Amino acid sequence: MRSLPDIVLFDLDGTLVDSAPGLQRTLNAVLAENGRRPLSLEEVHRFVGEGLDTLLARALAATGSALEPGPFRARWFEVYEGLAIQGSPSYPFAGALLRSLTDQGCRLGLVTNKPQRPTEQILRALGWIGHFEVVLGGDALPTRKPDPGPLREALARLPPGRAAYVGDSAIDAQAARGADLPLVLLRHGYCQEDPDSLGAQAVVSGLDEVEEALRGLSRALT
Repeated sequence: MRSLPDIVLFDLDGTLVDSAPGLQRTLNAVLAENGRRPLSLEEVHRFVGEGLDTLLARALAATGSALEPGPFRARWFEVYEGLAIQGSPSYPFAGALLRSLTDQGCRLGLVTNKPQRPTEQILRALGWIGHFEVVLGGDALPTRKPDPGPLREALARLPPGRAAYVGDSAIDAQAARGADLPLVLLRHGYCQEDPDSLGAQAVVSGLDEVEEALRGLSRALT
């Protein structure tokens, strides 16, 4: 049987957890405080992916006049503190996949555009924090995905080895290309494009298919 990569980096939102319900509740609470209409879950799906400031800016633009997101950040964190965990259920087989890869000697990292603090809170609540040797949130570095810098930084913090990335969006696909990493792309996330059009080395329907897809990437790994 072909071996697994030495290193597997994961995205979080839309890949391992469905964070949209918690984000929707938080955004709608902040919007209501400012006299704005609520967002649908479909709208939140479209807005997720490029970090908190972009998420807030899109929500504000969609519900009235566009405003700078900065003044809303602190309140967003206050509200999200109580909703991040219960509003971010894991996708089926997520925990089993992480355990299996860890048990087989893969070194795992997580690179997300979600801010560092709620990212770590969610990982701890799900019992996953111990699986990851490096966790980089969207505010941990000067750049965030789709810039490949966070993926490169995650790899720099791990021992050298053959690596792959698992994500769910065009942002993940662009970051993986820039970092020269083979990509497994999930269909169940927040991608607004056809996943098959994004150049991933493998496209799968669920996390129960990821391990076999990673094995199938063995020839592409460097």
